[in-house]
Amino acid sequence: LLDRIWKKLIGWKEKKLLSAGRETLIKAVVQAIPTYAMQCFRLPQELLNRINSMCQNFFWGQRKEENKMAWVSWNKLCRVKTNGGVGLLDLQAFNTALLAKQGWRLVTNTESLVSRMLKGKYYHRSNFWAATVNSNASFTWRSIVGAKSLLEKGPRWAIGDGRSTLVWGDRWLPCNSSFKPILPCSILDSNAKVEELIDHDLGRWRESLINQNFLPHEAAAILSMPIATFPGPDFLMWHYSKDG
Repeated sequence: LLDRIWKKLIGWKEKKLLSAGRETLIKAVVQAIPTYAMQCFRLPQELLNRINSMCQNFFWGQRKEENKMAWVSWNKLCRVKTNGGVGLLDLQAFNTALLAKQGWRLVTNTESLVSRMLKGKYYHRSNFWAATVNSNASFTWRSIVGAKSLLEKGPRWAIGDGRSTLVWGDRWLPCNSSFKPILPCSILDSNAKVEELIDHDLGRWRESLINQNFLPHEAAAILSMPIATFPGPDFLMWHYSKDG
């Protein structure tokens, strides 16, 4: 990776490029080179630091082996433009995001070949969320599991018929940081399913039951959730994107 990046940069260093041109080359070419590897492996921090250092030197106009003053720290350059940066990639965060996306695919596409293979090898008696890393685990599996902490922050259940989602134990509320009810169960049983909150004959929420069991802001959030005329099974969605 370093060799490929260096060959790109060394060919550009002698050209008279404006800072906007250097920024574009870093974003479109240099930071795209390790993307394929980062989807499968967590790259060592030392390697990422060396890539960042090479990009930083090129960004500030370094030629040959001369040193140029970096007027702004690299972390600030990696901020989005609305926050005063130029939108360069934070490679460590990007690496973690790509690995978390692989974990998301294992969770949502359980019939894929790679999902069935990894489940059979590492968590055949449990699920991805409970999976751990054993002493013989591959580097790819270690990398994906290492991104699980990020992956755990965003998923929640989208309600269809409500038959597979626990009211008190599962993440399904479109509010609260945990996506779970704050108060303990009261009128409803501790193992109650979300389907008990739905009047399937009328195709709407049971408003009085919901108001009795949830805090006002939770009840309002539940009642704002649409119910399909012909609901399918509940499915896992990503809360922080519009398409789930």
